[in-house]
Amino acid sequence: LARSAQAQTPARCHCVNKRVHGYVSTSAGGRRARSRRLLALTSARQRRRRGDMARALLLLSAVQALAPAPLLDAPVYSLATLNGDGSTNMNIVTYACPVGIRPERRWALSLYRGTRTCENFARRRRGVLQLLQTEHGAATWALGGRSGADSDKARACAGLGLEWEPCGWGDELVLPRCAAYVELESTGEPIDCGDHEVWICRVSGGVAGFQEAHVGAAELRRSGVVD
Repeated sequence: LARSAQAQTPARCHCVNKRVHGYVSTSAGGRRARSRRLLALTSARQRRRRGDMARALLLLSAVQALAPAPLLDAPVYSLATLNGDGSTNMNIVTYACPVGIRPERRWALSLYRGTRTCENFARRRRGVLQLLQTEHGAATWALGGRSGADSDKARACAGLGLEWEPCGWGDELVLPRCAAYVELESTGEPIDCGDHEVWICRVSGGVAGFQEAHVGAAELRRSGVVD
């Protein structure tokens, strides 16, 4: 009996080990399969996430490309310059602002290319910037909606009760009762800004009155003078 039991033991152990070994081997394969599935699922999620992010960035770029630049209600000025014959020309300027204080006050002045005002300023490198008040609103179309080459702006303003007058510190005539007058002189060559030229200028004189009520660009957009 003992020998019989001993004879059967190796076979029984071999059978048990085989079953156990098979179980362990099957479990490891299952774990590997599950790991592969998890990796595949994670990769798929990452790809979807990257795809969603790429689509979001593409949509944002498209929206930014279509969105217009913000329209600011900037102060409205008229720049008085001298023509070649010594007469005064005026226009409408909305791209003008102070950009420095010391050692001397500086302004940036952006002028539309091809206009008489731009040509006059480029030739003499100076002009008088006038901050318009609400009473000057009626003259904005005469000043900015037409070219001085084919219209008499001085007569149009005089017909509105805004006859041009000497400014007292230069040869340019100016509009009466502006909120402020700033005499500007160029400090160098203009900066190319596409359809505009930007001039950096020093303040050489003028009368400050910027606290007064003045015309804003939003009013000119409503009247169609500027975009």
